[in-house]
Amino acid sequence: MQNLSGLGEADLVAIADLDMERARKVQDEFSIPGVYSDYREMMDGASPDGVFICTPPSVHLGPVRAACERDIAVFVEKPLDCDISAARESVEACRSAGVVNQIGYHWRFNEGRAEARRALLERGGSLGMFEGKWWGGIYNVPWWIRRESSGGQITEQTTHIFDQARWLMGDVESIQALLATRINTGIEGYDIEDVSAVLMKFRSGAIGVVTSTNASIGFEVGVKVVAERVKYSDFSDRIVLSWEDHEDEFRGERNPYEAEEAAFIRAVGVGEPSPVDLEEGYKSLELSLGAVKSSQAGERVNLPL
Repeated sequence: MQNLSGLGEADLVAIADLDMERARKVQDEFSIPGVYSDYREMMDGASPDGVFICTPPSVHLGPVRAACERDIAVFVEKPLDCDISAARESVEACRSAGVVNQIGYHWRFNEGRAEARRALLERGGSLGMFEGKWWGGIYNVPWWIRRESSGGQITEQTTHIFDQARWLMGDVESIQALLATRINTGIEGYDIEDVSAVLMKFRSGAIGVVTSTNASIGFEVGVKVVAERVKYSDFSDRIVLSWEDHEDEFRGERNPYEAEEAAFIRAVGVGEPSPVDLEEGYKSLELSLGAVKSSQAGERVNLPL
């Protein structure tokens, strides 16, 4: 809402939240005309052109369905869902209704990152290996530590890394993973992994590995790619391309959250597809859920699921 109110490209007309006290505080802060406790009533009462769905992952489908039934464009926060069938239903609902739709992978909207990716793919030569990591702590909301609500860290957080893997390296052919709970064993209601390692084989023949933990002291998030002529290193705030005789550094000046929201507003305004639609969200979600499936089965999982 802070980003949207600062863009000056769209009006905030209504919000819906189960916690009405909190909703009214936000309403006052951003001078929003409408406030509702039910998202369906909000869609009917305010008749918005687009909605941002920022509920926990397990309850994305209902608002997506409701928006599509009313011909309202949808922006869905990542991950698309924590159930593959529900995720597919969200994609199909948007496709059938013909509404503009976008998934919240803001990493893709960093201008420096996009420029570095172009250089990698145009001049880097053959891609050999991808490495990604998300090492941090627990996101402090009660639903996050429950697999049925969040899908686990590998789904709710590391989805950004998996999306970068696809964006940089192309689609994944198969995935093999180990997930374990080793450190956060004393937290009541905690039923997700706190350490994980995922091995991927891309359709191109390249390989990749992604490690995650929410039990780390300090925060380390990043991506690396080894290519024929360059090493691509994304430190989350800057990207460095290391060539044989020099290095190039890339930084995006614009807030990527603001950039992704502006892209959605433009897509809604002209009625054209978003550059990062729910289908992209579905394909990246497959990597997270495929990793969970692989760990549970103790074997490699082929994609698509």
